[in-house]
Amino acid sequence: MQVQTVNLQALTAWSIAQMPYDYWLFILTNLTNYTICETIKDAFCSNKQTFGLTMQLSTTNVKRLYLQVAEQLSEQIRSGAFAGQDKLPPERELARLFSVSRPTVREALTTLEVMGLVEVRPGSGVYLREGAPGVERLPEDVPGPFEILEARKTLEPELAAFAANRIDDQQLDALRKTLHRFGDPDLSSDEIEQIDMQFHMQIAEATRNSALTGLVKWLWDVRGQSEVNVKFYHRVRDTGVRPAVDDHRAIVAALLARNENGARTAMREHLERAIADLSEMSLD
Repeated sequence: MQVQTVNLQALTAWSIAQMPYDYWLFILTNLTNYTICETIKDAFCSNKQTFGLTMQLSTTNVKRLYLQVAEQLSEQIRSGAFAGQDKLPPERELARLFSVSRPTVREALTTLEVMGLVEVRPGSGVYLREGAPGVERLPEDVPGPFEILEARKTLEPELAAFAANRIDDQQLDALRKTLHRFGDPDLSSDEIEQIDMQFHMQIAEATRNSALTGLVKWLWDVRGQSEVNVKFYHRVRDTGVRPAVDDHRAIVAALLARNENGARTAMREHLERAIADLSEMSLD
């Protein structure tokens, strides 16, 4: 899948509410990242009274790539293409067969697990569930984990830079308290997710722009409500991968210093590291 990276520095120069409709329409019609399109569209629709406009924006109806792969694999499983085998081919082989990235395969396999067709055993492989009919329908067509991270990497560094100029002492104190909670070694997977979301939402709220905050909230809502995303991140946490505390410290330090460039860099490096860590994680 072609991925187009957009520099959203202009997004922090003005609030979304001040930017002309034609500008955002251009973005929506030229982006290939569905998540960013949907996020911007959702922010417009939720703030249409602010804009004084009635929005009729639509995004592409093309099924996401990981769902296309999951659909083809589910059809092959049901047709008996893997008869006599107890598990699916390795992740790398599936990526080659479908001409997609391994992260896309990972999302597709997680989808099959949600459908009840396979059982993922990290370090061993993805096993067919013998005699399990599974559900007929694919899960809801929502952004997968990597698409959400890609959208966040495009958006959140600029929000952090914006927040560096607007965050107040009370917000900084709340952010430091959230950062301190990351250090608890006994946190459950759900608690880690909640604290991570709270940290990033506090930075978004520090921009004092409800539209920008809405963009970030939408991304976290999808991550927390989609079956595929929830199962994926539970597995990530179960393997011992946790949000990088040092990364979060660097972000807070830059915000404390009101360092716009430092906040942007710290957030970008944090999300790039998160993408790299998840890309290296294998289900085989």
